Amino acid sequence: RNLEPDAARMLLSMLRPDLQTVAVTVSPTLEQLHQIEEMNFDILQVHGDLRPEVLRESRLPIWRAVNEGMRVSDCGSKKIDAVLMDGRTPGGGQRFDWTRKMEIPAGKKFVLAGGIRADNVAEGIRRFRPDIVDVSSGVEGTSGKDRRKLQEFIRQAAGVYHE
Repeated sequence: RNLEPDAARMLLSMLRPDLQTVAVTVSPTLEQLHQIEEMNFDILQVHGDLRPEVLRESRLPIWRAVNEGMRVSDCGSKKIDAVLMDGRTPGGGQRFDWTRKMEIPAGKKFVLAGGIRADNVAEGIRRFRPDIVDVSSGVEGTSGKDRRKLQEFIRQAAGVYHE
């Protein structure tokens, strides 16, 4: 979280080239977009405001985070590749209302996020059949990502596909 560009570059250099990378941002500026593009990220994930100039100039596919109270219908741009359903606040580790009906615009991927943990990921996958599951807070320990939480999360998510 909150990586400086040099730290992001270092992490990117350590990854296998076949992995897709996602730059998670909050209300990115045009300058930040250009910096992310120069670092060769594959996808721009936007929480908060999506400025018109960022949408217009982005060469990257955009995953648009939608928090409770936002309209999914605002995600119709061709540059928006996926709708990421998040909780009430970005990075808050809370689920959105799983009982509400969701209409993901045609042709968009659906990313399930917000409060996803090992104990609820299987239910979320069964209920929504997302294209992608996004987890962050749900696998954090006291000093960053917790290996055991991450392994259990993967085990629970993968188990749904073996049923």
